[in-house]
Amino acid sequence: MKGLLKIKPNILIDGVLIIQLVLHICGEMFHWKSFFSSVYTITIGSIVAFLGLLIHIRCHKYHKKGHKTSDKIKTIVSSGIFLKIRHPMYLGLFMISWGLYIAWNFIVIIPVPILLSILLFFLAKQEEMFLIKKMGDSYKEYQKTVKWMFIPGII
Repeated sequence: MKGLLKIKPNILIDGVLIIQLVLHICGEMFHWKSFFSSVYTITIGSIVAFLGLLIHIRCHKYHKKGHKTSDKIKTIVSSGIFLKIRHPMYLGLFMISWGLYIAWNFIVIIPVPILLSILLFFLAKQEEMFLIKKMGDSYKEYQKTVKWMFIPGII
């Protein structure tokens, strides 16, 4: 896992999401078996994925250097959704991945959103260790103020 974390996170995550999307398209084309498919799962999954995309895009209003190199980050973003959770961009990506899965829910694809969720968790932990080293006590104070990494009340 440590080798994967050396790749720029946005390249790694984009790659996984593109693979997931291609697998879903292949599943449609080749009629792969799904757990349960209905207009409801497609609608709910599409809404979850779309809301995840909106959250991720909206975060860039507050965190303009979100995809820049880490040495360019000079301040802790603590406004907007960053007041409630520390990693809303990753939350958006979780929602995109799981939304796509809910919409199509092909059995063979279940490892992709699970692996992406694990990857995002480890990336967030690595990012927090880096920010503690770079920002020191100010980031530790931010962690105390904003207790939740992804979902308030859960994690």
